[in-house]
Amino acid sequence: MLIDGVPCLSLTRTLVEIARMRLPELLVVQILDGALASRRVSQADLLACLGRFAGERNVAIARRRILRSRERVRSPQETALRFMLEDAGIQVDTGIQIHDWDGTVMAEGDLGIERLLIWGEYDGFEPHTDRSQFRTDRVGDRWLDRRGWHVMRFVDRDLARPNATVRDWQSAIADAPARIAGLTPGRSPEVARARQLLGLDAA
Repeated sequence: MLIDGVPCLSLTRTLVEIARMRLPELLVVQILDGALASRRVSQADLLACLGRFAGERNVAIARRRILRSRERVRSPQETALRFMLEDAGIQVDTGIQIHDWDGTVMAEGDLGIERLLIWGEYDGFEPHTDRSQFRTDRVGDRWLDRRGWHVMRFVDRDLARPNATVRDWQSAIADAPARIAGLTPGRSPEVARARQLLGLDAA
């Protein structure tokens, strides 16, 4: 593409070239996640572009990295937390959204396991120590709890203690079926769906 008359690589091609570089995989996926969050490029765009370079160096590596990228990721630390969990065999959803009856988004979480009603948040120090944000977080946690979600908040220290953090998630996963079984379907649409997925209620 031309920018002010100068030939340049497109955003999509630039990201594909970064994915092919011998850089740490976490760093590359953090870059890809940030690009996908901007909505200027999609994962399908990246894979289509990569498909033009079949047989060239590091294509398989780039494909794996692109497939590990996710939309609606709001910070590099969220990607780091997701990598920690995925590398331990825990698959999580990103950008979980709760909608009202007309489709308006009422809440969006960083990552979690939707079918088990586990809601995870990574809290950076500066934005979440703002007084108004601190209050909003706590009110939001109580709202999610009333709807049947198990809320887990993580900070930078948790990224430095992966074994303990993974154990926290494993415990939440193990406890989820019994916890959901104790919730009534009328508590929220999310609870009703989770109970159906666990075979507790007829669809």
